[in-house]
Amino acid sequence: MRPHPYKIFLFCTGFLFLIRIGFSQGFWTKKTNYANGTSSGGYLIYVDEGVGFSIGTKGYIGTGQYTAGFNPTSNPLWFWSWDQGTNTWTQIANFAGPGRMSGIAFTINGRGYVGTGIDVNNVIYNDLWEYNPGTNTWTAKANCPVSTSDAVGFAVGNYGYITGNTNLYRYSPASNTWTYMSAFPAAYRNAASAFSIGTKGYVGIGNNGTTFQDFWEWDSGTNTWTAKANFPISLYNAASFSIGTMGYIGTGDTCDLCVSREFWGWDQTSNTWMQLPYYPGAKRESAVAFSIGCKGYLGVSDEYDYQGHTFQDYYEYTPDIPHLANAGDDTLICKGGSVQLAAVTGTGYRYSWTPATGLSNDTIYNPVASPADTTQYILTVTTPQGCTGKDTVIVNVGNISVSVLPKTSYFCAGTADTLIAAANAAATYSWSPAAGLSCATCAKTGASPGGPTDYIVTATSIAGGCISKDTAHVLVATGKAGAGVTICPGDSTTISASGGITYSWSPSATLINPNTATPIAHPTMPTNYTVTVTTGTCVFKDSIFVNVSNNLVVDAGRDTTICPGKNVTLSASGGKKYSWIPTTGLSNPNIFNPVATPAVTTNYIVNITSGGCSAKDSVLVTVDSLPKAAAGNDTVICKGASVNLSASGGGTYLWSPSAGLTCSTCAGTSATPIATTKYIVTVKDATGCSNKDSMTVTVNNLPTANAGSDVTIKLGQSVTLNGSGGINYLWLPGNELSDPKIANPIATPTNTTVYILVVADANNCLNEDTVTVTVIKPSCVGSDEDLFVANIFSPNGDGKNDVLQLKGNGITNVYWAIYDRWGNLLFESTDQSQGWDGTKKGSPMGTDTYVYYIKATCIKTNSELRMKGNVTLMR
Repeated sequence: MRPHPYKIFLFCTGFLFLIRIGFSQGFWTKKTNYANGTSSGGYLIYVDEGVGFSIGTKGYIGTGQYTAGFNPTSNPLWFWSWDQGTNTWTQIANFAGPGRMSGIAFTINGRGYVGTGIDVNNVIYNDLWEYNPGTNTWTAKANCPVSTSDAVGFAVGNYGYITGNTNLYRYSPASNTWTYMSAFPAAYRNAASAFSIGTKGYVGIGNNGTTFQDFWEWDSGTNTWTAKANFPISLYNAASFSIGTMGYIGTGDTCDLCVSREFWGWDQTSNTWMQLPYYPGAKRESAVAFSIGCKGYLGVSDEYDYQGHTFQDYYEYTPDIPHLANAGDDTLICKGGSVQLAAVTGTGYRYSWTPATGLSNDTIYNPVASPADTTQYILTVTTPQGCTGKDTVIVNVGNISVSVLPKTSYFCAGTADTLIAAANAAATYSWSPAAGLSCATCAKTGASPGGPTDYIVTATSIAGGCISKDTAHVLVATGKAGAGVTICPGDSTTISASGGITYSWSPSATLINPNTATPIAHPTMPTNYTVTVTTGTCVFKDSIFVNVSNNLVVDAGRDTTICPGKNVTLSASGGKKYSWIPTTGLSNPNIFNPVATPAVTTNYIVNITSGGCSAKDSVLVTVDSLPKAAAGNDTVICKGASVNLSASGGGTYLWSPSAGLTCSTCAGTSATPIATTKYIVTVKDATGCSNKDSMTVTVNNLPTANAGSDVTIKLGQSVTLNGSGGINYLWLPGNELSDPKIANPIATPTNTTVYILVVADANNCLNEDTVTVTVIKPSCVGSDEDLFVANIFSPNGDGKNDVLQLKGNGITNVYWAIYDRWGNLLFESTDQSQGWDGTKKGSPMGTDTYVYYIKATCIKTNSELRMKGNVTLMR
């Protein structure tokens, strides 16, 4: 062994647990010696300052040094794996790198990694090797950024980390690269210890001539360091591992040549250290440790105290982890009550509560407990890795019972009684109602109610607030007579008294059963009856006055109004017998509530009798007349047209059917029916009487208008239009038609024209159609055909064909003239638009044939055009 403190840095893959703050001691169990206790070359196979890691349910230990005397002599390459299930060691492939001691090791995603360290010749290494348990092979990986024999390492997630106590570097198996992360925040040191919990790594203690107790947390999420609670003692060259949220550090040196069996645990949740049972093997330094599931493993190495001891022993540490099972605080419920228990939860945890009595479900973390009596429940929590923890919770059941005495008491009005409540546990009391009590919150109270009262006492236990109730029935003797009455001569009545056990009435001559609470009185004159009421020792007197008088008060009900044919139920009161007149329209004239159905307004008189008393009253039933509903006269419309309807005779209106109406509840409305429809209007007056009337809107179909097919003509030509579908016709526009009011006028349009034909049938319903007359206007080509004059015109002043016009397109330099048959000039013009109106100097010319002469120039050909012809003037 070298004379300087070397250390081993070991890490476990770990499992995340949710635990309760605080933990208990746990225990150690001896396992099979390293390498199954075998030897090689006359020497025990052991590891001093070697490394270890775990993968699944197996741990791996190797490298390190042999010692002869007190000096290292060699660095063996062997590696052994230990199976947690069989507790046996198996030699695996030798380490593929150079032999070494004081290296680092960690596990990432089912692969082990070993690197750095120093050999017996003081050669320092920075290489890194990966072990694949599936192929049992070692593979060289990227070298660490630093060569060191003083590094510590740990794994977080998919990365491994190493710090040479100056800088922290991250290794990525995916990219086989190293990345600088941050500087270690504390003093440089050797022989430190490290482990990881969840997403955080932990580095601390150690020695560089000065022994350190500081302890640091590195957060992979923020890449920051945070100081945590100092390690409780001076220690270095210690082994370490983690289980769940617990880190463990043990064995090592407390000073030079002071080898230790100390073992401590650190709780991540509370940031506290607790001393645990000493390591059971011999004291040692630079031991190898790892964790598998819920177990930690520590052993091998040597005793660095110049004794020359080396060790193959290996021990398993089982944490006693009741922090897995937190059943909550003890609680108190009342008899018949319940409480929901709540254990700390974790992914995949299994729960078992015993006893199951009183639990809604004994295999969930939060059952509802309803025990009949105080019960201690034991919670056992098992993690997916098989770790178990237990805790207990006591559900105390409070059971309070209260009783009140006397249950029933009976005393005279004006005196007091005493009520006493007693509970079987310390309690507070509350009486209800509080009226008539001397103390509403005392166990003992005086009661003097004004009448019979049930007093309820509520006892609430001081411990737990449980409630119990009881009732005291307090009966009060009051001795009262009933209210006075008035009867008719010859009648009898029952009088009454209450509050007693025996009764005595006087005078008794006009009473039947005068010694009862309810005698029958039949006085012939007004009489005051006195009753003596006795209950035990209580005696009361009271009186009741019976008046004899014709005191009937009759009421025939309120006057009412009904509609013709309707009925109303009459209702009279005040007597025993009833007689109504007249009987006409009544369902039964001898009852108090006959149904009246009069045909006309009727005043009904009711006569009421009771004993010797009688009285009369009347009620007027007015029969309202029906409103005079008027829907208006029948009417006729053409299809698509609307007509205004107008009703009268009432206050509200309802038209039916409502289809095609602008308002079905208005007196006046607009109707647009699509077919002949009979409209019924219901008219209602202010009293609710209704009547009906109807009117019919006849809808005539529209005629089928046909203006004929579209046609094309040349300028100056005429065409006969052919309309059909009605008996009356109107063509628009009509200025170039022979007669716009006939079915087939002659059209001579000068331009393309759309003619609208409006057709009317015998019902004067209108419809329309259109026809287009296309007029072709030829261009001038240099011939007589470029000019046109009609061969007939009729200047009779009817606005149709009254002027003879010269037609032509593309012409200029126009001259034209009109002559009679003898050659006399009647008209001449150089304006193409100026026509001849059939006169000479304002005098109309007669019906005859006249000659026209035309001269013009064709613009397109610049040629002269000449034309002459005859035209007939018609008068």
